Amino acid sequence: MRRLSLALLAAVNVALLALVTPTSVSADHNEDAFYNVSFPYDKNVFWSFQPGFPDDPKRGAVTNGFDQWDDKVEGRGPNFIKQADQNDGSPYEACNGPNSVSWRNDLQQHNIPVGVIAVTAWCVDNTTYVMEGFAQVYDSDPKFGDGSDADWHVGDGTVASRAVDMFGVSTHEVGHATGWGAFGAQDHFLQDAICDHSLANRQTMCAQVSPGSYPHPKAFRTREAHDGSVYTDAYTLG
Repeated sequence: MRRLSLALLAAVNVALLALVTPTSVSADHNEDAFYNVSFPYDKNVFWSFQPGFPDDPKRGAVTNGFDQWDDKVEGRGPNFIKQADQNDGSPYEACNGPNSVSWRNDLQQHNIPVGVIAVTAWCVDNTTYVMEGFAQVYDSDPKFGDGSDADWHVGDGTVASRAVDMFGVSTHEVGHATGWGAFGAQDHFLQDAICDHSLANRQTMCAQVSPGSYPHPKAFRTREAHDGSVYTDAYTLG
């Protein structure tokens, strides 16, 4: 039996700042759960953009997020390999078709709350806990939680106050695609005690921030120590 679940990344508007605040449906960052859910060791995991995803620099920003997790655990982690665009016709379905990254403006029609700007769906074998696939969707018309417009930031320039860094969002979402959170019962907030609250070193997979403490907009582009240690354990234990 296969199980499908979702991880969401939402943006809320507080004092005109774009705060990257993840939330969860069914699952999220319970470390013990991550130890039990992973791709087979050293697996080639092929993925592709769905037709309609904008060209560079947005594609480059998403690809950079995959590079942060690619084969990082002594040859045991997944080898993310990008292929040519493929249209599987079901961008929200992780258990059918290729692993995909889509650009859509219909998230709310799939019962995803306003303010969610990116979502990763997992397909996991319910008996062996082996990851079988994922599907990611980026909102082509991103909104803050209050319904006001947000923007995607790409490149190395200054991130505007109402923009969200796409590279950083991709790094977070690809962390989910490795299996992080697929069977966890606790969400980001319950795991907040293990998160580094410093502006420069906050872990990518602890992407939410407390009101009034806004991290550097590009701080989530690279994995921090805790991200790396949990990921390493997931692909070396058992």
